[in-house]
Amino acid sequence: MDPPRPSGRSDFKIAIICALPLEAAAVLHLCDRLYSNEGLDLGIASGDRNLYIIATMGRRNVVVVILSEMGTTSASTAAATLHMSYPNLRMAFVVGICAGVPSVGSRGLYLGDVIISTAVVQYDSGRQFHERFVVRDTLEDSKGRPAREVRSLLAHLKVPPLRKQLLVQAAAHLEKLQEKAATEEPETDYQEPPEGSDRCYPADLLHKHHPTSRLGECAHCAKVGEVCHKASKDSCDDCGCPAAATAAPQPCRVGTPHRPLQIVLGRIGSANMVLKSSLDRDRLAKDHDLVAFEMEVAGVWDEVPTLMVKGVCDYADSHKNKLWQAYAAARAAAVTRALIEKLHLDDPPHNYSASATPNSQGLERGPSAPNGQRAPGSRTMSNITMGNGGLANQGDVSGGIWR
Repeated sequence: MDPPRPSGRSDFKIAIICALPLEAAAVLHLCDRLYSNEGLDLGIASGDRNLYIIATMGRRNVVVVILSEMGTTSASTAAATLHMSYPNLRMAFVVGICAGVPSVGSRGLYLGDVIISTAVVQYDSGRQFHERFVVRDTLEDSKGRPAREVRSLLAHLKVPPLRKQLLVQAAAHLEKLQEKAATEEPETDYQEPPEGSDRCYPADLLHKHHPTSRLGECAHCAKVGEVCHKASKDSCDDCGCPAAATAAPQPCRVGTPHRPLQIVLGRIGSANMVLKSSLDRDRLAKDHDLVAFEMEVAGVWDEVPTLMVKGVCDYADSHKNKLWQAYAAARAAAVTRALIEKLHLDDPPHNYSASATPNSQGLERGPSAPNGQRAPGSRTMSNITMGNGGLANQGDVSGGIWR
């Protein structure tokens, strides 16, 4: 059943934020109606520079935001002005692709798995000392724990029957997306990439021209720890990475084809830069208990109750490429639609507005939750992997329940 046609921007409670056109395209393939294509123009607030696509997903009206560029800075600017045009937003989903930490949980994490955020660590925000960089991680500096709507979704994802139902629905949405895109966007392949393409190399094996390279000997890459500029543009097969990995102490891990969808809950590392170092990936993941890395959610987290839903398209190492991006984005979009169908957002209670205070745009914001401590978490259960909980203080708002 379609939701009521919106009479104004105040009728929207859910936003979907994407950094890349590829991510937004996957989301839009799962929208039932695109009001923007039907001539409905609700305008924007004065001073808002965002471009919006208004649509429906199931019984929900949603507003889709495509960022002007990747990164936490762009995301923060867009999220701040998003509230100006859509003051009644109750949740924002940051949807798309991310890099995963392969050693998460007892099963490990693979390309195509979908990550859902429980907390965010902005790992490029900190203090540079003479000998090292220290990430800000005190309660005062850190991003807060998820808002109440978000915590409700996370709690229900831990219940096996509800989790199974969500995965079944997400799989159906993925199939629908792939069928629709095959006719409407044939230039993009949202199908699973070829068998053997999910390769996780040993952390100390650089992407460079190895002695077994198809392209011949490279004097620069022959030096220990050195990589020539051209190697970054050549494929792993051309560089000889697979052959080099067979001689490594730890073999290259190759994912099995047609792996069922796995949802991974955990703490996300977010920064205004692309991470392409497996050694730094493992260090940051260990220091901050992270399951994935991306570039936008830290910019949105403090502006509106936020849930990041992103598919793993690489392992944040020097071997990263774009082969898995479309499939990972499609899986993330499918899980997002399944979550939105389960989410019920009631109107805020009367005392919510009474206790709110105007912000610099004259909008009302709810009170923040009190500071707390990191919540412990278990590691794995069935086809969902659990990371740790979060820190305190993404603003609490009530009304989110699981349908």
